[in-house]
Amino acid sequence: VGNTVNPATAQQLAQDTGARVVAIYTDSLSDAAGPAATYIAALNQLVTDLNTDIKAITGQTSDVHLVTSQLASFVTYGKSAPTIALALLDAANANPLIHLAVPHSILMRNDTDQIHLQRESYKKKGAYFGKVIKRVCVDGATWSPVQPVSAKRQGSVVVLKFHVPRGPLVLDTINVRINTDYGFSLVDSGGSAITISSVQLLGDDRVKITAATAIPAGAFVRYAWVQNTDVPAWGFVAGLGVVPIYVGW
Repeated sequence: VGNTVNPATAQQLAQDTGARVVAIYTDSLSDAAGPAATYIAALNQLVTDLNTDIKAITGQTSDVHLVTSQLASFVTYGKSAPTIALALLDAANANPLIHLAVPHSILMRNDTDQIHLQRESYKKKGAYFGKVIKRVCVDGATWSPVQPVSAKRQGSVVVLKFHVPRGPLVLDTINVRINTDYGFSLVDSGGSAITISSVQLLGDDRVKITAATAIPAGAFVRYAWVQNTDVPAWGFVAGLGVVPIYVGW
């Protein structure tokens, strides 16, 4: 962990101000391989170790929460699947001390390496981190980011229902660069593309995707995966009928 203070300073700050420590975790952007189970186990152990060590140093009794972001660089690094991005979400959904604040897929990368973020994106990322830290550590509330919680397929239509912390859900083309079909794509069980005819919102928390043909069993919905002419490809995949994995605001 970089930019740390020494134990004596941390202890004094905690005693003088009543402050509590929150861990900010930003993983290596190149860490896009698996296996997922190994990564999740290591991340959970990190949280356990942070709580043991920090509480001993500062004397705080409150838990140490870890706030992180979701990687989106697997395509850039030639990986076939976003293994660690999915693992980060799974860990955050399972461990109440891990909080996924924002996915990199909605943030702009710099033009030099298409990996690191632009300055404004780092600023936005920091705002997301601050939002989550206040929510869980100051307000004492829980946090779960925008993510689909169900997918229903019928004929040529699939409807995704989202968890939305603060509605309504929007297809944002102002703060997020526009992509074909708003970033959604469909593939069959073999990975072949299924043409999408339309993407539209239903109410405050659902997205309706209509394909040009009937959607076969075993198909997948992907988000922020397909590369547009000026939009780098990165993103995540979800099977129809299971809990999908896009996360955001």
